[in-house]
Amino acid sequence: MSPHAFPAMAAAAVELDQVSVAFARPVLHEVSLRVATAETLAVIGESGTGKSTMLRLILGLQQPDVGTVSVMGHSLRAIGRAEQRTLRAQIGMVFQGAALFDSLTTFENVAFGLRESGVMAEPAIRTRVRETLALVDLDPDEVSQTLPAQLSGGMRKRVGIARAIAPRPALLLYDEPTAGLDPLTSNTVTALMQRLQQELRVTSVVVSHDVRAMVRIADRIALLHEGRFVFVGAPDAMRASDEPYTQSFLAAA
Repeated sequence: MSPHAFPAMAAAAVELDQVSVAFARPVLHEVSLRVATAETLAVIGESGTGKSTMLRLILGLQQPDVGTVSVMGHSLRAIGRAEQRTLRAQIGMVFQGAALFDSLTTFENVAFGLRESGVMAEPAIRTRVRETLALVDLDPDEVSQTLPAQLSGGMRKRVGIARAIAPRPALLLYDEPTAGLDPLTSNTVTALMQRLQQELRVTSVVVSHDVRAMVRIADRIALLHEGRFVFVGAPDAMRASDEPYTQSFLAAA
């Protein structure tokens, strides 16, 4: 199948329909959610409420016990492994701890996915990596040959974002993008996420505990509690909500 067999644009970039997942106990219970193309949706909630499980479902790394998950118009239950790999190539993943390869330079980390895909020649990869590092406010001449251990936490986070966006994915997933960062660096990273959304028009799903950051960057916020969404809507509507758990969660944030 061609790497471009799946269209980047669809009525809903991500859709969960009556999804339930249980391990030793129920994690998600009859959850439904639509993420529009080019929208930034933040999923917030306490630890253990199923936020990371949602990311695994969208990536196709886990199947729901009940219900369907569709990505860019394609039900993950209805396509085979090869088609899932093709679809996954259009998804960028920003991991909580950046998850950079310690033995690879910054340049090699950002180039890794491009080289693995085999669809770009090396001169084009070099150009794309330099462009992408600049896009996340890193000087390619200064950081390309550095190892992850030589970078600050904020710089490692930006390199992780650069690696995720280098293939120019249609969908970008963030797992706790501000975790472990000081307030100033957190503000820098969230401002970068906003700018990338505006410049790349990529659909973003962000899992986070950082309510204040998510209020700034998200078009909509979905609050998980005991396996269900108790609120889904715009940040202003969440502040105005009279739903009891929503108010208690905001008060504790």
